[in-house]
Amino acid sequence: MALLTSYQNIIRLNDFKSPPMIKGTKYTYGTDKAEGLFGSVGNDYIYGRGGNDFILGNSGNDWLYGGAGEDTIEGGHGYDYIDGGDGDDKLYGNSGNDIFAGGQGRDYMDGGSEVDEVTYQNSSEGVTVDLIEGTGQRGDAEGDTYNDIENVTGSNYKDFLYGTDSDNLIKGLDGNDFLYGYGGDDLLVGGSGLDTIIGGDGDDKLFGNSGYDRLFGGEGEDELNGGSGGDLLVGGDGADKLNGGTGYDTASYAENSAGVTVSLIDNVASDGDILDSIEQIIGSQYSDTLIGDDEFNIIDGGDGNDIIEGGNGDDIIKGGAGNDVLDGGLGNDEIQGGAGNDVIDGGLGNDFLEGNSGNDFLYGGGGNDFLYGDDGVDTFVFVHDDFNEQDTILDFEVGIDKIDISDTEVSSWNDLMNMNDGDGMVQVGDDVVLHTSDNDTVTLEDVTLAELSANDFIF
Repeated sequence: MALLTSYQNIIRLNDFKSPPMIKGTKYTYGTDKAEGLFGSVGNDYIYGRGGNDFILGNSGNDWLYGGAGEDTIEGGHGYDYIDGGDGDDKLYGNSGNDIFAGGQGRDYMDGGSEVDEVTYQNSSEGVTVDLIEGTGQRGDAEGDTYNDIENVTGSNYKDFLYGTDSDNLIKGLDGNDFLYGYGGDDLLVGGSGLDTIIGGDGDDKLFGNSGYDRLFGGEGEDELNGGSGGDLLVGGDGADKLNGGTGYDTASYAENSAGVTVSLIDNVASDGDILDSIEQIIGSQYSDTLIGDDEFNIIDGGDGNDIIEGGNGDDIIKGGAGNDVLDGGLGNDEIQGGAGNDVIDGGLGNDFLEGNSGNDFLYGGGGNDFLYGDDGVDTFVFVHDDFNEQDTILDFEVGIDKIDISDTEVSSWNDLMNMNDGDGMVQVGDDVVLHTSDNDTVTLEDVTLAELSANDFIF
């Protein structure tokens, strides 16, 4: 069976708050007593009112409403909307694409042939619908059972909706919903709220809509659309399309079984993924290559020996465990190496570099940078350039860490101590200030000149 490819194109009878007034439709109204009501060969609107009624729509596209009582309703041929109303009802779609609204009570709904849907959009509380098990719980779904139902629409509250191994259309509407397609090529639509949507097997289409949603494609070649809000998109196996929509959105490869390459500049990733409107990347637990773009990016390498480039923009980069190579690029960046022996380059801009545990190399680059080596034997690298840098080392450990000034105008310990031509170092309060050129300085916080020796430097 084939589903519509875009949820915006779905116009179904359950979108109406009251029965549609359609030219050529026959209108039949019952009483509060039990009775049999039969439709014509055309389009019928039949309202049973009270009593335990039997309603048959016959041919045509019918709107059948049982009202109160334990009713039996059969749609017959055509595309029918069948609403049992209150009471324990038995609803049969027969042939055609039918929509069922069981209402309150323990209802049995049998779709028959074609593609059929059960809707709980009028339930006053959230529902749980499992189409594989054929059972419903909570709200108007409490005690309901299903047979040959392919599609489900939830309530405006917190729903748990599960599809089957066939193609399903599952709509959560409002509320913080959980949607799971299982097998088949499914169309899953979250609506407003903080939704979790899982495609499962098959080539699925997922729409988070508004809210901060989590979308998981699963197996197959899936399309994930976050909509508005900051969404998490996990394509899973297969060549997937990830579109974050508006908001600050994340593409995660944390569960991948191998390292990945992700480029927000080229909007591509490993295994054929195509990215659009993604601002944040989470890498795998293996060795990744992750590249940002001109926007504000947050890039987390996770475990493994990662290569991360922030690109232009003010970025946050986290190397995670492993021996990482991290480059902030242009912009004012915050870079954390994580565990392992990392090489960190701030690039142009006013950056904050943190090595964390391990023996790290920290290079501020152009701009006024703050460098924090943290644990391990760290090397702080400075070069002579034209950027008039005013850098600060926040935690230099005398006798352990090193300052590499081999590519500056300072060539010896004597140069440092004698302040020749403006180059050298002086005590300023609790700190030592190194002048590596006429315009470049490095401040060592909470360090005295008396503690330092030539062994602390690389010339």
